[in-house]
Amino acid sequence: MNLRNSKNRLVLLITLFCLLALPIQAITVEGNVVAAQPDRVTVEAAGASGVRPGDSVRFVTQVAGRTLDAGLGMVVRVEGSSIQAKIESGRVNMGMLAIIELARFVHECDTLASLADDIFAVSDGVRIEDLDALTAIKICRDATKEHPKEARFHAQLAYAYLAAEQPGRAILSFERALKIEPGYPAALHNLATIYRFGPEELQNHTEARKRFNAAAELEYLAAMPILGEMCRDGLGGEPDYAAAAKWFEIAANEDDPYSQNAFGECYENGWGVDKDVAMALLWYRSASEQGFSAAMRNLGRAFKDGVGVKQDPEKGLVWFEKAAEAGDQEAQYEIGIIYLKGLIVRQNVEQGIKWLEQSAEQDFAKSLATLGQMHLDGQGFKRNYDLAAHYFGRGAEAGHTSSQYNYAVLLEKGSGVERDKELASDYYRKAARKNHRPSQERLTKLKLEW
Repeated sequence: MNLRNSKNRLVLLITLFCLLALPIQAITVEGNVVAAQPDRVTVEAAGASGVRPGDSVRFVTQVAGRTLDAGLGMVVRVEGSSIQAKIESGRVNMGMLAIIELARFVHECDTLASLADDIFAVSDGVRIEDLDALTAIKICRDATKEHPKEARFHAQLAYAYLAAEQPGRAILSFERALKIEPGYPAALHNLATIYRFGPEELQNHTEARKRFNAAAELEYLAAMPILGEMCRDGLGGEPDYAAAAKWFEIAANEDDPYSQNAFGECYENGWGVDKDVAMALLWYRSASEQGFSAAMRNLGRAFKDGVGVKQDPEKGLVWFEKAAEAGDQEAQYEIGIIYLKGLIVRQNVEQGIKWLEQSAEQDFAKSLATLGQMHLDGQGFKRNYDLAAHYFGRGAEAGHTSSQYNYAVLLEKGSGVERDKELASDYYRKAARKNHRPSQERLTKLKLEW
């Protein structure tokens, strides 16, 4: 290789190295100067949780309709939304706009596994289904070793673990991220999600509610509907309808359809707000216009029963059908019963069974119980103990009380399922503990406690 080629190759390598080593991406947070001294200022900024000591600040003022730079500074301390900065040049006064530049380097871990809506992210979020889990785990593990105090790398590693269906390792990595950055909204939310919805042995509703609350307080929108649900239902603590309504309202006003429907239910039932059926219907309608099936079902129920509107069962059926076609399992059950019994339309058992089976495919307990009873009684079908046991068994697993009793009866007799008296007794007990009298009477007859 001649000298010229060697030099060209060296230039190329240096250029490539420089491109690879240009990991700076400017991210800015804006705030306003609320206190000013000759050498130090206080800035209030909504996005302060992403700011760190050492970040640079540019102060801007308006003069005769023109935007002018007034000074430069550097962040020295962050407390909540309050940022302390020292002035390095220029003259800064109260009311000025402060533009804080967060200089963050971009690592391959960022491009592989950035979380959605992450204030610490320097790259676009990656959908979990698009994440190359094994590659991301390797790269992000290396990143946490290279930069052990960068919280986002620990969070991104945790996200990669989630994609690889390794929630235990994800919890540990999210906890490491939060040890570095306690106010890390995306990490708090994702960690809470594992504690709420993860494998049974990892579920901890108290911890989940605490973490969702911390994320919601940091204005992380995705945490608010789940926190509202937990407060409403008393999961992870006592029921708190006022808190539930508060979080549903904030998210509802951000156009989240789940929260709009849930906030409507708060108004309908007087949970945490004064009862107001008109407001309930307004929120149901808004969520329905976004295609949210549960809200459509609530409108169907309102027209069917005359809740806040003139009773109109046919209009109710229209909304039930919209909800059912959008996949709402409860609406599918309601339509199934309407057709089976001919309540609004002419009786059509075949159509009723169709909707019940669609609902049962989603493990809706009432549909499973109804189909089990129909197969047991030979209603709409030829009597079939095997299918009766199949549906009752699934309903029993879903916690449906009468299904637990009926499945126990079939287990005890060996009808449609292998005889198992011990398992039958277990299901009798589950139903009996929910005050199901026939189950209690059967256990008494068998001289068994519950």
